[in-house]
Amino acid sequence: MGMSYSGDLSLAEAWNLLSNNHDSVLIDVRTQEEWNGIGVPDLASLNKQAILLPWALAPDYRHNPEFLQKFTALELPLDTKLLFICKAGGRSAQAASTIAQLGYTNCHNVAGGFDGNGVDTCWKSENLPWKECA
Repeated sequence: MGMSYSGDLSLAEAWNLLSNNHDSVLIDVRTQEEWNGIGVPDLASLNKQAILLPWALAPDYRHNPEFLQKFTALELPLDTKLLFICKAGGRSAQAASTIAQLGYTNCHNVAGGFDGNGVDTCWKSENLPWKECA
């Protein structure tokens, strides 16, 4: 039976973890179209950069067949604190769960996501740093 991910983090918890843990990594699993149209998390103040790795592909949001291969190519240690974010939390929870099944022990979903669902708070509504995708 596969391992589940480590749980959801609030936006404040996610930012604190990224700020205070040098080895923590934010992985944005939205589509290229979302990055281009909405923006991406800006971690420059933390001397980091979000990893942009789509879980699904537009326009039909089919699963990205290269996701696991590209993730594995990052060669991150199994105990790396991994934070997954998408628009509102659905795809990032799936990605966190999938990566946890590979033996990664600190996979978290960022609750609320980058752009939210219109009800809950999100990365942008909490005024966390973001930038246009270049």
